[in-house]
This record gives sequence, C-alpha cells and structure tokens, in this order.
Amino acid sequence: MSDRTEPAAEGAGATERTAAVLMICTAASRVLGYLRQALIAAAFGAGGQADVFHALFQVPNSLRRLLAEGAFSAALVPALAREREPQGQVELARSAFALQLAVTVPVIGLAVLAAAPITRFLFAFPEPEKMASAAVLFRVMMPYAALAGGAAVIIGGLHARGAFVVPALAPLLFSAGMIASILALARPLGIYAAAVGVIAGGLLQLLFQVPSFLRRGYRVAPRLRFDDGVRRIVRAWGPAVASALVFAAMQAVAYRLASGLADGSASAISNAVFFYQLPLGVLSVSVVTAAFPRLAALAAAGRHAELRLSATDGMVTLAALLAPAAAAYLLLGGAIVHAGLQRGRFDAEATALTAAVLRGFAVGLPSVGIFTFLQRLCYAVDEPDRALRAALAVGAIDVGLSLWWKETLGVTGLAFANSAAFTAGTLLLALPSRRVAWAKMGKGALQVAAGTAPAAALMWIVSLRLPEPAQGPVTPLQTALLAGAAAAAAALTLVTYRLVGLPFVRQLTARHRGAPAPP
Repeated sequence: MSDRTEPAAEGAGATERTAAVLMICTAASRVLGYLRQALIAAAFGAGGQADVFHALFQVPNSLRRLLAEGAFSAALVPALAREREPQGQVELARSAFALQLAVTVPVIGLAVLAAAPITRFLFAFPEPEKMASAAVLFRVMMPYAALAGGAAVIIGGLHARGAFVVPALAPLLFSAGMIASILALARPLGIYAAAVGVIAGGLLQLLFQVPSFLRRGYRVAPRLRFDDGVRRIVRAWGPAVASALVFAAMQAVAYRLASGLADGSASAISNAVFFYQLPLGVLSVSVVTAAFPRLAALAAAGRHAELRLSATDGMVTLAALLAPAAAAYLLLGGAIVHAGLQRGRFDAEATALTAAVLRGFAVGLPSVGIFTFLQRLCYAVDEPDRALRAALAVGAIDVGLSLWWKETLGVTGLAFANSAAFTAGTLLLALPSRRVAWAKMGKGALQVAAGTAPAAALMWIVSLRLPEPAQGPVTPLQTALLAGAAAAAAALTLVTYRLVGLPFVRQLTARHRGAPAPP
C-alpha cells in the first residue's frame, strides 16, 4: 500500500487484504497472549495475589482504551486524514503527542499519589494483605497508560499513511515483555514481576513502532499547537471517550463485584474473558476494521440502499463467524479451559469456575461483535450520539442485572448479565428499518442457524466423550480429541455454510478458484 491510502477509495480487494493481514497478525498476538495468560496461571494460580493482579490490570488497561488506542485513535485518524499536506500531518502528530502527555501525566500522578483510596474504592477484597498489595501493584502499573498513549499516536500516524503491519504486530512485543519479566523475576518479586512486565511490554510495544513512524517522515518530539486539527481531535474525542467510559465502568463494576465474591472470582472473569476475546479480536475486529471505510464512503455518497445491504452483510458475516465459537465455548468450555490453563497452581476447581463464567459470556458472543459493528455504523452515518445512548443502555442493563444475578449465580451471573446487556444493545441499534435490510437479515440468520447446527451436534457428541477435568493437566489423548473435534467442526461449518449459500463463503470460494466474486 502507498503511504497515502485513502480509506474511502479503497477497492474491495484492498479491504480484504487489509482484513487478512489484521487477522493473521491478531491471531499471532492472541497465541502469544495465551502463553502469557497460561504462564501467569501456572506461576501464580487463580486466587490470592493473582486475583489482585487480574483485577488491578483492568484499570490501566481501561485507561488505555479511554485515553489512548481506542477512543483517541478513533479521533486522531480522521483528523490526520483531513490534513492534505504531509507536513501538516507531521505537525498534527506532534500536537497529538503533547495532548496525550497533557492528559495522561496528571492522571498517572494523581493515581500514584492516591493509590490506596482509589483501590479501596474500586475493589472490595476482604483480606487486608490483598488490599495492601493492590495499592502497590496499582502504582507500578499506572505509567503504562502514558506508554499506550504514545503508541496510540504512532498507530494513528501509520494508519493514516496506509501502514498496518507494524501496528498489528506491536502487541506481540507487549506479551513478550510480560513473559520475559515473569520468567526472570517471578522468584524474587512474586506477583510484582507481572506488574513490571506490564511496563516492560508497554515500552517494547512503543519502541518497536518508532522506526516505522520516523521512516514516514513523522517526528516524536511533542509540540502543542491548538489549531483546527487539534480542535477536531478534541471534539471527536469526547463522544468516543464517553462510550468507552461506559464500558470501562461496566468492567470496573464487574471486578468490584467479583472481588467481594468467592476467592478466585476475579481471576475466573479475567481468564474467561481471555478465551472469549479470542474470536472477537481475530474475527470481529478484523471484519469491522476492514468494513468501516466502505460504510463511511457509502454514507458520504448518500448511497443509502447500498449502505443498508452492506451493513446487513456485515452483521450476517459476524454472526456466521462468531456463532460456531459461541457453540464451542458452550459445549466444550470445560475441556478448552482444562487444556489451556490447568497446570501448576491452576487446579480443577479453578478450571470449573472459569469454564462456567466462559459459558455465561459465550451466550452473548455474537451480540458483542454485531453491537461493535453497529456502533461503527453510527459513526459512519454521523450519528455518534446514537452510539453513546446505546452504550449507556448497555451499561445500565449490565449493572442492574449483575447486582441481581450475583446473589443467586455468583460470578457466573456477571457473565450472563454482560451477554444480556449486549444483546439488548444490539437490538436497540438494529431496530430502525433504514439501518438493516430485514428480509436479507432474516434469511442470513436462518442460514447461520442451519450452517452451525451440524458442527454444534458434533461438538455435543464429543463433549459426552470427554471426562470432567481431573486434578492433573490435560492428557495427550484429550488434547488430540479436542483438537480433532475443533478442526472437524470448523471444516463441517464451512461446508454447511457453503451449502446453505452464505454470501461471504461463496466469495471466498470463488476467489480461491480464481473466479470473479459473485455480487
């Protein structure tokens, strides 16, 4: 791709190539992320200090989404695209660096100084030693927000000039930094080695992207010029931050409630979310990222009929990709967690709790992917307020149901509440008739259901043959059976999707054969 790719003008082939690159890089990142998660589980278990770390890590991670890679990137990339001259992009990027420092440094300073009262407000660990270590871990990890802020500016600059590979590979360095830190420092530092690894990983992730950023003519020296470009960033940042803040608050409430439940509850959420986010990160995010420029271009051109059809195709594609993953977690969740995490201090009890939480999240897996897609559609048609209202509704439903269901279902109730909230939010965003081609959506839903059913039946049969997780790690025979079932289910799903006529499968098949893609 050239340095000045115009997203709105990308052809279908370029969009598909971008999505494919993102899927491959994200899949590699998730594999290394799994190794990181498995290492933490093996070294520190699922309760005690590991419980504190998993709960605490969500705070700087949420700040990253609020102040950096999520909300800030959404505001920065369009502003950079409007700068027609390369030097204008350079100066705007320098202003963005300064803006990030102006926001993150005071936030980090306040968080470090007030770590004890902040952690007492955010968490309810009954053990005093847990609360004491929470404050120390909080202070160690908070500088990660500034590193993520700098990385967000670099990612925005690279995307504005058509460079996607380096930003997509950068998360590998974050996991590598954490893994190296735990391997080297776990014995002398205990759980604090993981916190040091967060900073090491954030620094590696930032530095890895700097050479590519400089080669494209940018500079990393911050200089704030409050011009039109910066004002555009600030104006767009507000709604994006507000929506991200809702989801960060949902996450904070979940961990606050989990910290007051049985020991290991916070770790169960963190470990379940790791598996749950695998298909979302590899499949959903890639589809949304690739489709968004085309949706925006159709909206800008006033081609509303085509926009509805493209939006509907995107929703059906996401449902088709995520429904089999949801079925796998519902039917084989215990075996997946057993194979992935049960070793060292991560025992059968932790496996059972994590698997139960994973099943609760799996119920709403397709809804989360489609909700994210529909939120991007709101931005494409210049309706950010609608996206924000839907986020507020999801947050209110999630918190209300969490407070109710935790009393009867424990930590699993928090996962079911999340699924119910996102399902309701998806319906809120999809309901206007002008947004979705409902006849096509209905047909697609039936195709997805029919195409997923045979693979689900196969996984159910396999689940009956797999024993309950024992105290020991997974055996080679169990691993082979699980891997074979996953491969057979994936192949069967593709075949049945092709037979029922799902459009994206026909397109993939046509391209593989070298034929033109069907319309």
